[in-house]
Amino acid sequence: MARLLANFTARPLLGPGRHVQSDEYRKPRRCVKMMYTSQTPVLSIQSFSGLRSANAVDLIARPAHGFFSKVNLQISSRKGKASRCVTTKAMFERFTEKAIKVIMLSQEEARRLGHNFVGTEQILLGLIGEGTGIAAKVLKSMGINLKDSRVEVEKIIGRGSGFVAVEIPFTPRAKRVLELSLEEARQLGHNYIGSEHLLLGLLREGEGVAARVLENLGVDASNIRTQVIRMVGENNEVTASVGGGSSGNSKMPTLEEYGTNLTKLAEEGKLDPVVGRQPQIERVVQILARRTKNNPCLIGEPGVGKTAIAEGLAQRIASGIPVEKVSSDESSRLLKMEQTLHTRVIGQDEAVKAISRAIRRARVGLKNPNRPIASFIFSGPTGVGKSELAKALAAYYFGSEEAMIRLDMSEFMERHTVSKLIGSPPGYVGYTEGGQLTEAVRRRPYTLVLFDEIEKAHPDVFNMMLQILEDGRLTDSKGRTVDFKNTLLIMTSNVGSSVIEKGGRRIGFDLDYDEKDSSYNRIKSLVTEELKQYFRPEFLNRLDEMIVFRQLTKLEVKEIADIMLKEVVVRLKDKEIELQVTERFKERVVDEGFDPSYGARPLRRAIMRLLEDSMAEKMLSREIKDGDSVIVDVDAEGSVVVLNGKSGGGSVAEEAMEDPILVL
Repeated sequence: MARLLANFTARPLLGPGRHVQSDEYRKPRRCVKMMYTSQTPVLSIQSFSGLRSANAVDLIARPAHGFFSKVNLQISSRKGKASRCVTTKAMFERFTEKAIKVIMLSQEEARRLGHNFVGTEQILLGLIGEGTGIAAKVLKSMGINLKDSRVEVEKIIGRGSGFVAVEIPFTPRAKRVLELSLEEARQLGHNYIGSEHLLLGLLREGEGVAARVLENLGVDASNIRTQVIRMVGENNEVTASVGGGSSGNSKMPTLEEYGTNLTKLAEEGKLDPVVGRQPQIERVVQILARRTKNNPCLIGEPGVGKTAIAEGLAQRIASGIPVEKVSSDESSRLLKMEQTLHTRVIGQDEAVKAISRAIRRARVGLKNPNRPIASFIFSGPTGVGKSELAKALAAYYFGSEEAMIRLDMSEFMERHTVSKLIGSPPGYVGYTEGGQLTEAVRRRPYTLVLFDEIEKAHPDVFNMMLQILEDGRLTDSKGRTVDFKNTLLIMTSNVGSSVIEKGGRRIGFDLDYDEKDSSYNRIKSLVTEELKQYFRPEFLNRLDEMIVFRQLTKLEVKEIADIMLKEVVVRLKDKEIELQVTERFKERVVDEGFDPSYGARPLRRAIMRLLEDSMAEKMLSREIKDGDSVIVDVDAEGSVVVLNGKSGGGSVAEEAMEDPILVL
């Protein structure tokens, strides 16, 4: 007779350093060996049938904890004949505890009915009897209960002879249901098999006794399937929002199943720091940056740090570390940095030049390695582009506006709010959360930090910033040193804006670009004196440069209007509406939106009032629909008119066609 040796190993539970024991249970004509961890038994054999084919194994096992894993069946002959091995991943490998419970209940139903097999009808009864899974909830909502289902099953197949064998195999249809449940799980992008997948497989099989039972109960199988899919989707959304897990609608379910997103783990702070292996990480980066032959292969003995190299690379990607060496393409970009920034920031030549000089120093390695990349204070009237220049700089230097940490200093006006920057002291609420500034920089050290309206902060904030500006580091409430050496520090302030306005009128010069640099230097000296009266000398002395922003001229406001109108055009393109504006309308927007005291913000309000409100009314009244071409103009009476380019006619449309149309 053949001796059967079954080795059960549970990979989720069996780890390094855990002792593995084995027990043998000898019965007539068979020897079954079970392996389990020293902590908790993994499996206990309930029953199994003989090998009826080399490709299928009928095996039922009871889990004590977790999922089933790999099942190795080795068949050898006691007489010493040649042995053959059959290794298969059991169908129960990815079953959840609820799915295992369904299988066990189906066996109990087979014994209750006196049947020596588990068919589709027993699986259906097990799904109903489980009670807590998605399948049970859906069947209950459709009015299916265990009592009526048992009655229908007995009507169709009756009861057995009363003698039930110890080994209860699956019928071919039941095996097919299990295979279909695995296919359903894969189609939904799940790496597990739950009761919902068993129900979907049961419905997909559609020809067994279970299908007849559902038909007799007056339930449409397609409705059940729809309800299951809906509940699975809702459950995935809740899981993703609460636990951060991947949903079933993932675009790469196979990659998520067999791979690990190290970059995501690095962003969440779940990877340990990598010590050493810096040359290897640099070499991997170099290989990945090649145009061809860019697939590195890490080879080495176990435990030497191959995975650590990949984790170190993931941490670099997550933290946004730029490349240290400057390529020839980047060299030309740095030399033309002013033109790039001026595509978003209109005017302010002095500010853009000062920032460009600091960035070029940092990129070629001439900056002080113990201080931040650069530190500026932007002073000037409201709405002249101080915050916009900071956003443009973050996008240029770090690749994205998301690499900017923005702190509104009006939230730190009181003494007790200063602790929010570095974290609450031990014993206070929020101690474990960390500080808003230190935690953000610790997680992403390569970033731009914007302190908006710095003059509103409490004086204790400036005491804390002295250490950042001089030494490039700060200690948080947990005693951890946070590195600021790879950050750009920008502070905005409205201090001196009144000096700019009053000084221009009193002294007799205006901040126009037709003036010489001496006029700007004179007004800058006035603003600097104002800053010295407001901030302490030790704070101002640690800044790289104090930059004064000019008031916007009407010509510059007109250029800003082009940028804002383009943003509206892009938003309407998403709705398949083409927008064109005339030169008359643009002049009207600039006239109403120009105010030297408030900068470009009145211009945004003018565009909202004259353009966006008119477009919204036309779209709601269905005068403008998807696919239309719209022309916005100003008539002879000075009123804004919105013309449909496809159907617009009359004298107003003809006048609009005579005026130059700006295609933004």
